Amino acid sequence: MNHILRWTALILLSSSTSFAGGHSVGNGGDSQVIDFQNQVSEIFTGWDSLNSACELPSYLNPPRFYKTVLSTKVESTDEALYLEENGNMVLKESINYPDEMRIVFNRLAYEKNKNKKQFVLHEYLGILKIPDLNYTSSKAILELIDSRNCKGNDFYNRDPQSKNIKNLLYPSVTTDGEGMVYILDRAENQVLRYSLTDKNYRSPLKLRYPAKSIKYSKLMKRLFINSTKKVLTYFELPDLTNEKVLVRTEESINDFVLADEFVILSNGSKHYIYDQKGQLSDTTLDLHEANRMYWDDQEKFIYYVSSRISPVDIFRVKINKGKFVKRPNSWNFEDETPYHGNYQFFDPLLVNKDYIITGSNQVLKKRDLTFIKGVYENFDVGAWSPKQLAIGVPKGLNYELVKLNSEVVDISSQEVFGEIISIFVSGDTLYQVYVPTGTAVLTFEAI
Repeated sequence: MNHILRWTALILLSSSTSFAGGHSVGNGGDSQVIDFQNQVSEIFTGWDSLNSACELPSYLNPPRFYKTVLSTKVESTDEALYLEENGNMVLKESINYPDEMRIVFNRLAYEKNKNKKQFVLHEYLGILKIPDLNYTSSKAILELIDSRNCKGNDFYNRDPQSKNIKNLLYPSVTTDGEGMVYILDRAENQVLRYSLTDKNYRSPLKLRYPAKSIKYSKLMKRLFINSTKKVLTYFELPDLTNEKVLVRTEESINDFVLADEFVILSNGSKHYIYDQKGQLSDTTLDLHEANRMYWDDQEKFIYYVSSRISPVDIFRVKINKGKFVKRPNSWNFEDETPYHGNYQFFDPLLVNKDYIITGSNQVLKKRDLTFIKGVYENFDVGAWSPKQLAIGVPKGLNYELVKLNSEVVDISSQEVFGEIISIFVSGDTLYQVYVPTGTAVLTFEAI
């Protein structure tokens, strides 16, 4: 499947863990919750191992499934779980709450379960409101993975017209800010180019290595590509014929940010800064693990939600002329926010000159992380323009597009009948990229 899901496995462990009944294990969190999420990682790895002809089942939208796993809170409890069915209270091993994006499972039931992958997949399908009566859907999906071959499998349903859409996973859309949009097409291992000016596609950029994500630097005039082959490459505009290697790494790159004339890489707790020539400028090994990073161009910080530690927290690191600044790295000398352990943080983080907006529905003052209010609802995609903020809130099979002013006060909201892939700024205008329900067409729209 062209490695479309392997890179998401690490992300899935980062930001959706919470604990019930007081169960936590050191800084590693609740061991059963971690195992629960590891099952999802293994499912994604299984999908990735399918032969190249395979696609996911037609009803299982990869961007939605990925975002759902990323956003869902998982809790464990020693208490018995009951759910009302036809007027009776029925004992359950686990319960999913789609409207709350939350799963609660009984620890003893999970420990005794002999088919944990099916157990876990069943709950996430419930969050997605995909019917799985008697585990029919989850069992079929896992059988498809185990077969490692789509041919002859009645469950497999390929739609060639939507193969590009099925392989779009955030963050795979970037823009030069001047009307050109770049979309990573993992199915064909290329970058699609769409002009907002003439509303047409330009010739695609063929890639040398299977790619995970792309980002554009307006300052360097380069399109950077993070690949699965432990290499970061780039195209230097206007020359689009030569994909050059910036740096090769010993480990996979979790994420990278473009910080002025430098590139900052993260793999695990290791962070590296490279200049435009691919020369190592600085490195540090004592930061918390970051799977997605965000650059604050005003104050020259990188921000990220910590992963593989409990409780999840927000961290920042000061960058000065291509060097890590030891202090002030975080919000206090304990490397914790004022709310360490009190709130559940998860991506994305939307940073402007005054605020940090979290995907877990918090508006925080950037200077000291003072909690101000909830932004609207949990969201999984969004962007700031100079004057406004736009976020995409999942609503069943559709999305709600919400616009807020610079003080994070609601301006308007509208239902989007389809899947919002990305929200970005070009010039001073906010745009959304979405796939209308029942189609396989990327639609670009000023908002």
